[in-house]
Amino acid sequence: MIRSRWLGALLDGLGRCDWRVPLVGAWAVFLLFPVWKTGWLNDDLYNSSLPGLCIYRDCSPVDDALSEIKGWTFWVARINPLIHILKNASFWLLRDLFWYKTTVIALVLLNLFVFYRLLKRLGASPDLAALCCFLVATFIQFRLFADPVLAFNGLLQWLFLGTILSLGAFHRYLTGGRFRWLALSVLLYLLTALTYEMTYLFWVLHAGIFLTTRGRWIRAAALVPFVAVAVLLTLASMWLRTLPGYAPQGYAVNLDARVVSETILKQIVAAWPVSYTGLTTSSVSSGVFSWKTVGAHLPTLAFGFTTAAILITAVVWRRTEERPRWSGLLILGILLAVLPAPLIGVARRYQLELEYGMGHLPVYIEYFGVALLFTCGVGFLAGRVRPRGVTATMLVGVASMFFAAVAVFHSETNGRVVAVLRQPYLTPRREVEEVLDRGRLLEGVPAGATLVVDVFPWDSYQIGNYFYCYHTKTRLKGVVSSRERDALYVNPLAIPPGDVEGSDVLRVRYTAPGTERGWAVAGKLHHLQTAANGAVTESEISQLRLAVRRGWHMGPDRPFVLHAVYVSPTGAETPRPVTIGPEEMRRAALTRNWTVYDVKLPVPYVEGESLWLEFNPSPPVAAQASAALLARSTSP
Repeated sequence: MIRSRWLGALLDGLGRCDWRVPLVGAWAVFLLFPVWKTGWLNDDLYNSSLPGLCIYRDCSPVDDALSEIKGWTFWVARINPLIHILKNASFWLLRDLFWYKTTVIALVLLNLFVFYRLLKRLGASPDLAALCCFLVATFIQFRLFADPVLAFNGLLQWLFLGTILSLGAFHRYLTGGRFRWLALSVLLYLLTALTYEMTYLFWVLHAGIFLTTRGRWIRAAALVPFVAVAVLLTLASMWLRTLPGYAPQGYAVNLDARVVSETILKQIVAAWPVSYTGLTTSSVSSGVFSWKTVGAHLPTLAFGFTTAAILITAVVWRRTEERPRWSGLLILGILLAVLPAPLIGVARRYQLELEYGMGHLPVYIEYFGVALLFTCGVGFLAGRVRPRGVTATMLVGVASMFFAAVAVFHSETNGRVVAVLRQPYLTPRREVEEVLDRGRLLEGVPAGATLVVDVFPWDSYQIGNYFYCYHTKTRLKGVVSSRERDALYVNPLAIPPGDVEGSDVLRVRYTAPGTERGWAVAGKLHHLQTAANGAVTESEISQLRLAVRRGWHMGPDRPFVLHAVYVSPTGAETPRPVTIGPEEMRRAALTRNWTVYDVKLPVPYVEGESLWLEFNPSPPVAAQASAALLARSTSP
C-alpha cells in the first residue's frame, strides 16, 4: 500500500514535470560538450594566472580590482567597474579548468531556462518557447576569435541572465503594478550597464516589453529610470574622454557612417546560422558543406532531427486556446538580434577587426534574437496548416531537417575550432602545469629569483611573471623568455663564465611536453649568453631537476639517457660529453604523466642548451649521439 502510494506520487510528479526542459538541456549539453576539451583561451589565457599576479605584486584581489577599475575608468573612459569584480572573483574561485568550463556551460543552460520562462510569460506556448531555446543551442558557433562561450569567464552569460531577469521583473510590474518588481528590474539593468557598455541600449528592450503589454500607459513613467541610467552613463563616459589622462587604447570612436553601418552589419550577420563557416576564409571552414560531414555526424543529425520534430509537431498539433502574442515575440527577437551591435559598430578597434561571419562577444546575445525570429517564422507557418494534414507533416519534416543540418555543420566547424585550439592552450599547458604543481619541477625556487624560460603563449607580454609566481607560490623577481620579443629583458641577464656561485637565476627548458617523448629540465644558472635577438645560445647550469614523460596512461618509467656537454670555465680542458641514466638519479616526484628526478652531476655544471634526452637507448646509438652532441658544442 505504501509502495503504491509512493509510486503514485512519483508518477504524478513526473506527469507534472515539464519534459521540454530536460530535452532541450540534453541537446545543449550534447552540442556544448567540446567546450570541456578546450583550455584557457583569449583573455582567460592571462587572467587564469590572477592568483600569481597577487603574489607578484604583493596585493590582494580587491587591490587589483580597484586598480583595474581606476585605470579603465579614467584612462580608457569605460565605466565598467563590475566587470573587474566579476573577473577577479571568477579566476580566484574557479582555478580548476574543468570546473571553470563546467560553470560556463551551466550558465548557458541557465540562460536557456530563464529565456524559456520569459517567453512563456510573454505569451508563447511552452512548445514554442522550448523550440526557441532548442534553436539557440543549435545556432551557437565557436570561432578562432574572441569567443563568448569558449572564454571570457561567462561574462556574456551573466549579462544575459541579468537582462532577462530584468525584463521579466519589468513585465511583472507592468501586469501587476507592484513597485518592488520595478525596483528589481532597474537594479538589474543598472548592474548590467555597470558591467559592459553594450547594455546601455537595452533600455530599448524594456521599451519593447512596455509597448507590447496591455494596459501599459498608466505606468508609462516606469521607462524613465532605464533611460536615465543609459543617458547618465553615456554622458559620464563622454566627459571622461575629455580628461588629460584619457588614452583610448583601441576603443576610440569613429563615426564614419559607412564604416559604422558595415561594422554593425558584420556583427549582426555573425549570429545567423553557418555564417562563420560560409562567410569566412578561416582554416576550419574548408570542405564543411559536404556529405562527408553529414556522415561523420549521424548522431547529431538523428538527435537534432528527432528533437526538432517533437517540438515542431507539438507546436503544430497542440494549439492553445490563447494565441501567442506574435507582435511582442517578434519585436523582442528583432531587438535581441540588433541591439548588441551598434556600440560595437562605432568602436575603431572592431571596425578594423570584424569581418563577415566574425562577431565580437555580444554575438552570444544575438543568437537568442535570431533563434526567436526563426521560431516566430515556424509558429506563423504552423498556424496556417491543418494539424495532422499533409502540409503539416511537410512543415515538420522540412523544418526539422533544416535545423538538424545546421546542427551538423555547426558541430563540424565547432569541432575543428576546438581541435585547433587544443594546441597549445589545453595541451601542453596542462602537462606543464602538472609538472610544476604536482611534479614540483621548481620546488625550492628562492623568493626574488629570475627564471629564463622557453616561451609559451601564456608567457607573453610579461604575463609569465604571474604564471610562474602562481605555480611556484613564490614571489619571483621576474620571468623572461628566450626569444626576440624579450631581448631587452634577457640580454642584460648575461652571467660571466665561471661564476660558480652565480645568482638566483634559473634556466627552465621544455621539449615537446605535450607528447610522450616530452621532457623538461630546470637548473641554476652559472653562465648565460644570448644572441642579439634574445635567444639563449649558451648556458651553464647545475642542480638539475629533470622531468620525463611516463608515456600513455601512467605507463611504467621508460629507459632513457640524459646527454650533455661539460665545458671548463677557462677553456683549458677539452669539452667532454656527459651521459647520465635514471639509475644515477634520485626520483623526487611521480605524477600521472611525469617522473621527476634530481640529477647528481659528475661535473660542476653542464651546458644547458646541449641537454638532450634519448629514450630506449642502445649502446651504439648512445655513443654516436654523444659524439654528435660534442661536435656541435665545440663548433665555432
